[in-house]
Amino acid sequence: MKPALPARQSGTSLLLALLIATAVGFGFFFFAPSPPSDAGKRNAATEATLAEAKAALIGYAATYRETHSNEFNLGYLPCPDLDNTGTAAPNCDNAGIPVAGRLPYKTLGLPPLRSSDGECLWYIVAGTHKNNPKAPPLNWDRRSMLRIVDSKGQTLADPDADDGGPVAVLIAPGAPLPGQNRPGGSFDCTSGVPQDVTALVAHYIDAFDATAQRLALPAAGPASSTRNDRANWISARELYATVAKRNDLLGTLTTELQTCLDGTDSSSVPTDAMLYSSVGNKRVISPAGLTATVTRRACALTPATLDLLSNWADQFRYVVCAPADTPCLKVDGVDCSGALLFAGKLPRGPRNAAELAAANDLFDSGNIAALTQVTPNTLLTTSTTPPVGAIYQGLRPERDLAFCLRPASAGSELSFARNFDNLTTAAADIDGERMVRLDAARRVLQLGAEGLTGNNADVNPALLFGCSWFSTPLAFKSGLRAYFRYRILNRGEGFVFTLADATRNPDTLRCGRGDSSLGYSGLPNNGGDIPGLSLQAIQPPKIGLEIDTRQTLARGDNNGNHIAIVYWGDTMLPDDDNVHYAPLTPIAGTPSNPAPVTRTIANDRDVNLHVRLEIVRTRATGSSTYTFKAWLLDFLPSGFDDLNTPFDEDIEPAQLRTSVSIADLAPNEEALRTIRLGFTNAASASADQLIEISNFAVLTQP
Repeated sequence: MKPALPARQSGTSLLLALLIATAVGFGFFFFAPSPPSDAGKRNAATEATLAEAKAALIGYAATYRETHSNEFNLGYLPCPDLDNTGTAAPNCDNAGIPVAGRLPYKTLGLPPLRSSDGECLWYIVAGTHKNNPKAPPLNWDRRSMLRIVDSKGQTLADPDADDGGPVAVLIAPGAPLPGQNRPGGSFDCTSGVPQDVTALVAHYIDAFDATAQRLALPAAGPASSTRNDRANWISARELYATVAKRNDLLGTLTTELQTCLDGTDSSSVPTDAMLYSSVGNKRVISPAGLTATVTRRACALTPATLDLLSNWADQFRYVVCAPADTPCLKVDGVDCSGALLFAGKLPRGPRNAAELAAANDLFDSGNIAALTQVTPNTLLTTSTTPPVGAIYQGLRPERDLAFCLRPASAGSELSFARNFDNLTTAAADIDGERMVRLDAARRVLQLGAEGLTGNNADVNPALLFGCSWFSTPLAFKSGLRAYFRYRILNRGEGFVFTLADATRNPDTLRCGRGDSSLGYSGLPNNGGDIPGLSLQAIQPPKIGLEIDTRQTLARGDNNGNHIAIVYWGDTMLPDDDNVHYAPLTPIAGTPSNPAPVTRTIANDRDVNLHVRLEIVRTRATGSSTYTFKAWLLDFLPSGFDDLNTPFDEDIEPAQLRTSVSIADLAPNEEALRTIRLGFTNAASASADQLIEISNFAVLTQP
């Protein structure tokens, strides 16, 4: 069985169907002007047949990892049918060499397509994009090597053109020309009799030279006595116009690389001058240097990421500061001692070799300056307003992605008073309503929406979730203190104040499912499509302070008014992150969610309730211990909202106390070294929810 990719796919099948239907309209059809009457109809029929085959090939490339075990990259095209069975050959010729044969219609899930002359379709795949043997790397900047000319020598498709040249050619042979011998019977593509068709290429395709990577077609005008084939092809640009629309194009490549490199010190940076260039106190490391660093650090990358890295490494530049751990640049406003930068797709089409080698042609102008100027503290930006962090989005493939490495001071303080404009939201639009809103005038975060429940006939209950995150992460350091006030206007399911590992959650487009999951646990919309939005689940390691206002027995709730610390449950289960006592069977390295603590005031309506959380973080070899104290009060004691000192328990004892040890992600890679803070909430089918959060502040300790 093929292992599942770590990254969630969002609406892949429907999206691809729509995109492919659009994409095939942009292909170049080489046809003589249609003659009138029956001949015109015949040409139109052939054109439609070629378009159908073209759409199927693009779909094959865009869903390649789903149909091939242990394959993780996308964009590959099948070998032709070489034995007259209707299926693609398992391999074809040497790497990099184009191959001609019949269209593998069975592999593509098609009927045996024919031209208007009754001939089966033929197919040429470029050696750069065929699936076996591969010729890596394959990404949106890989150009074809195949050239198409007409009988007058004029170029029709060129690898040096902006579109990257033809990666696949579909040919509908015309009637036999003098000298062409086309056996029928068992050689027909529907005969079911295996036959070697490679020797027949010249009898069906007018002029193809695999060694020279050259195909000749008729010149424009009426079909001649020497050229009468009809053709359609897919350019490299056209192929990736569809493939790049997948939000999971890169899987977890960028996240795993960031985790791997975040602990890199100067001893693991390449010393070979061929692998980097120095710009002031920055060392800009080449793709080869990046790969060498990953190898030297022996990072535990998944097979999917290793495969993707081998194909996409030339899209990255890795920057380190000298001396190590001395900030020399900013990423989205955070001081960083290094950065990982991914180049967005060039709308024009594939970059050429010179452009790939030069940062000036890879990145946006602001990022070019960050890589090439001596001035310190330059800005690497993900070019998003409002900021959502570095996440690949299929609707914006041209966007550069910047990842901060070793944030020397990811920040130690956040508050609504100073940083309210730093808040982002992640929620579905439901007839103009959303499960989270920002009231900037009052500096109030609203969780839920009045009247929005699953009982409404036009409301999908699975969309009743909402999350809000600060786009700037914090350095956890030795602990933190947080305070906020909440007021329940409509009592629903409750909410969670969440601290998520910023490396594993590098963006703010994250939330969980609705109902009793509280937007903290599980996949948003149960993993289904969210109109106009692409969200990921909140990845562990993570910590939440749950304030639950409705009892759900299946989640171990003791009542409908309790507070609890929650972690992430069993990672093999989709939705138990906020189930108390989970995982029920101990799992090495996974903390168990502790019991909830009753606070009868937790679900009081129209009352200002005050929350304080204190966490002490103690480092040890390979892990950190977290000691929690939490208070929920309906009055504000003196000093309760002062985060500069621990709260005096002689005034009011903490109602919740617990501790946990959380293991490092990998050697020299601390879990929760930097954290992303936010609030998650959800409503159910039976009750709406409206809660206002205000006066929030958090301060991390040195």
